[in-house]
Amino acid sequence: MLTTIGANSYGQLSLGDTEDRTLPVRSTSHVSEVKQISGGGGHTVVLTCNGECFLCGNNNKGQLGMILDESLCLKQLSLPTTVMKVSCGWEHTLALTNNGDVFAWGSNSHGQAGLELDSSSPVKVEGFNGHPVRDVAAGIRHSLAVTDDGNVWTWGAEREVSWDGWKICRADRGGLISRGLLSCLFVYYATLHTASSQITIRSRQTWQVSEELKCRSVAAGAYHSLAITVHNRLFGWGDNKRGQLAIEPDKTAGTLMFSKPKEISWNSEKSTEVISCVASGWTHVLILLDGGDVYSWGRNVYCQLGRPSESDQTDGSRRMDMCWKPAKVPHLPKIDHIACGSEHNIALTANGEVYCWGWNEHGMCADGTEEDVQVPKQVATLDKFKTHVIGSGAGHCMVACS
Repeated sequence: MLTTIGANSYGQLSLGDTEDRTLPVRSTSHVSEVKQISGGGGHTVVLTCNGECFLCGNNNKGQLGMILDESLCLKQLSLPTTVMKVSCGWEHTLALTNNGDVFAWGSNSHGQAGLELDSSSPVKVEGFNGHPVRDVAAGIRHSLAVTDDGNVWTWGAEREVSWDGWKICRADRGGLISRGLLSCLFVYYATLHTASSQITIRSRQTWQVSEELKCRSVAAGAYHSLAITVHNRLFGWGDNKRGQLAIEPDKTAGTLMFSKPKEISWNSEKSTEVISCVASGWTHVLILLDGGDVYSWGRNVYCQLGRPSESDQTDGSRRMDMCWKPAKVPHLPKIDHIACGSEHNIALTANGEVYCWGWNEHGMCADGTEEDVQVPKQVATLDKFKTHVIGSGAGHCMVACS
């Protein structure tokens, strides 16, 4: 069964109404064998193990992939192939298929869907130099993909980030850029559709990305991006005003924004563990290690780091509203999966326990209140169930239980 919590202004909880919930409530929709759940600004996508997509919530930009105003209950979306992964931006949706294709729909106001225009139905994103895609991630208004050769592709808008003279901004539609991970390996092709629909195609010399820098997965925040290499190195680029790239933000030092990927040194304890996954909220980051520990850094206005100020960072790497030094999140058992909302988090243990913390204005931390949750707290009302899958949108959560 599906259980939902939090903001519900557009019916994204699939409860048949638009009232927020501060405690978990069983969805009116029945979807079996759930594989993944992803949420956007006001919509939700549920992916089944059979590769079927069910969506609900806001559809003002076509982010449900159907022609309707909104849906207060999950509705199945017709796609021409089997879907392996989904990812929601603020008003757009990405789907990765079993043969390595990417489909997108919803808003393309900043080129984030990789299309020429907004679309209320799934459209295949062209490009990738013929390589199948292995992972995708959607930020607020930009998107990322990793192809089977380890290259990272980006498209959409990042806040005034210039890459070697290229600026992707509001006027650029359909931008699609491929790049190696480090500046010495930057290679890309771009098709920029301007507001007047004039198409300019530019290309640079193709260099082979070294084996050491090939990527395996990506994550997207509001205006920053993250990538994990096949050799367990973590890189980030874009906005760093809240320390989300794990370096002190300083205008004088030029560290408010990084236009090229920089390696993130999260491993001060010299752990030999592998990064299982990286997840990002709007301005904070979590990583999950294969041993079950979770690390956090970035903005902390709403306690989304899950680390009380008195318990860590006595070395000057914390300000009132942020902490740029990665550190382990206390008060958590060994974790099997993590997901970030805009300013809150949800985590799942191997035996099906659920923990939430951070921003709680709409009750998405599932403790029956609207007070921010400072440290990870187990969702007691789910104790009688075993949760298998968790997911989060900007201000809501959905889990699959049995």
